[in-house]
Amino acid sequence: MVLGYTTASDYGGMGLGLAFVRELSDVYGWTCSLTDSETGGAQFEFSDVTKTAAAKNE
Repeated sequence: MVLGYTTASDYGGMGLGLAFVRELSDVYGWTCSLTDSETGGAQFEFSDVTKTAAAKNE
């Protein structure tokens, strides 16, 4: 993955979205997979996600 690469620069894209998803999943120890959604777009699936005690009480 090349940080800052986008095919949507004419529409405001900066090419940072996938890099952010990778960094976020690495920091929290999550596993992230990318699949096609039922409507034809991208679907990010996160696994190995553990809720904190505070989040469980919300």
